[in-house]
Amino acid sequence: SMHVVLAAVALAGGIAPAVLGEEDPSSLKLPGWFQDGMMLQTRGNYGARAILSGEYRPREVVTIRETETSSGKSTFYNVTADEDGNWKVTLNPGGPTGLRYKISVQGSRGEVRTASDVVFGDVYFCSGQSNMQFPMKIAANASAELNASLNDALVSSFRFFRVAMGTSNTPQRYNFPPAGTQASGCAADDRCNEWVGMKQASKDDFKYLKEFSAVCYLTAKALTRMGYGGGNKWPIGLVQATWGGTPIEVWTPKGAADHCTGNSTRRSTASSSTGSRDNIQSPPSSNDEAPREEAVLYNAMVAPWDPFAVRGALWYQGEENAELNNTIDYYACRLHALAASWRARKHMGDFSFMVAQLPPSVASDTPLSKQLKTGRPEIRMAQQQFSPTPAGLTDVSGVAVLLDLGGTSRWGIDHPPNKTEVGRRLALMTAHAAFGEFDRVVDVTDGSSSMWTGPVPVSVSVSVSVSVSVSSSQSHTISISFENKTAMGLGLRDVKDCTLCCRGRPGFDVSYDNGSTWTNISFQDVETDQNGGKIILKLRHSHSHSHNHNHSHSQHSHGAAGPQLVRYGWADFVEGVVS
Repeated sequence: SMHVVLAAVALAGGIAPAVLGEEDPSSLKLPGWFQDGMMLQTRGNYGARAILSGEYRPREVVTIRETETSSGKSTFYNVTADEDGNWKVTLNPGGPTGLRYKISVQGSRGEVRTASDVVFGDVYFCSGQSNMQFPMKIAANASAELNASLNDALVSSFRFFRVAMGTSNTPQRYNFPPAGTQASGCAADDRCNEWVGMKQASKDDFKYLKEFSAVCYLTAKALTRMGYGGGNKWPIGLVQATWGGTPIEVWTPKGAADHCTGNSTRRSTASSSTGSRDNIQSPPSSNDEAPREEAVLYNAMVAPWDPFAVRGALWYQGEENAELNNTIDYYACRLHALAASWRARKHMGDFSFMVAQLPPSVASDTPLSKQLKTGRPEIRMAQQQFSPTPAGLTDVSGVAVLLDLGGTSRWGIDHPPNKTEVGRRLALMTAHAAFGEFDRVVDVTDGSSSMWTGPVPVSVSVSVSVSVSVSSSQSHTISISFENKTAMGLGLRDVKDCTLCCRGRPGFDVSYDNGSTWTNISFQDVETDQNGGKIILKLRHSHSHSHNHNHSHSQHSHGAAGPQLVRYGWADFVEGVVS
């Protein structure tokens, strides 16, 4: 449907107030997030502007008045509802300033809706299952993180919105799921479905903030330390829409992923050790309670935000699809479809979309045979395909690698507690995807710096050497080259004990038969060339004896038996990681 803007003019002073008649105020409909204390997205150098839309009487005029509170200066926007009653207007402040506004929306027959204490800044939409739902109160160093917020000017302007849990069979435009019920995940005094400022979130020993998503909050906090928002002049808004134990299908609009084919049947045996020990608490929704029907969470918890501009989305999900034994291609297709459909429905362009890659879900001593049945390597590989590439759908995306961030929290081993580092890595990806950072990102609070990404491989080469002292003996050397900027300090690290590197199983496997079987490379056969930005794998074998099933050879392209494929990190818990 077409939206016609009749006028948009800036005026000083006021406008003659309309006389309210007997018209039903419900004839003027606005989204549920249109409230006192709301934060709207705006960024002059990015192009994203705050969007307001709603419904009114067909072909009648709606007037939006945006008044800066301190000066009283007002800007007016007139828009005519289309034949179906829909209207939409894009507000146009130049960028975040920290100024406060009052926004009034008035119908031509006098109906008025008003929101006060409105600010403009960067808003992030945080969604997924239980690791995004994971609350601040049980994160590692929670007390220190919470107490630090009291005197941190960078987070003082944060505003939060936590969506109550609920389902719907049709996309909701104006209403959120009702809060205050056990099913909603929000007690009556939890202040779900409303905007909450940092001052209110910190009251009563951080009652509100303790229940808010740790990853969402800590990512935004890390962004402020990198100079991308924060403080009174650059507010940050955080929207949380999460439900533990849910697959990606329930978050995707109906029909958006019909082209994705693959298996999605729950495996018969549990793959991950979520635990039922006395000191472990389960997330609010177990797998059996979580919704399964396609699109029901998109309809209820995401769709009301469709007409709302954002700076970026943070997505932490995939554990349930690993349990469902999804193929790489199926989940990769689903993830791209989810992001593309969310972007398309906002009509604001390709906003940045950051994905948290799955961490370990098992203990380090879990047998490899069991690790290979958890579905984690497949989902990680699918998520990795969401990284920005020349062939990708968009370059404003990123994947934060969490391969080395295992651990057990009060929610179990599938929910690592170190969300501070998760947030830092997602923030680095956001610096690249949302703000165009292609180099090292500097921490403005202490001067330290980090590359926005980990080591990025660019090529693989194989060389062969033959020993004449042993009949038919030869060795192969695989050199994996990394992008120069990302290879600074390149090395192999033992995730369990950095001082005793590296006794366990490293992350590299090779195949001599085009992927039918794989052989692990021992730590002593892995070398690092930091000057050349390379990881070197040394493979030694002899043709004079028979090989076990892991080394069944096929002909190398040069006519000699040799490695054909190399893979990295193909286990649930990877002991040796490239960093």
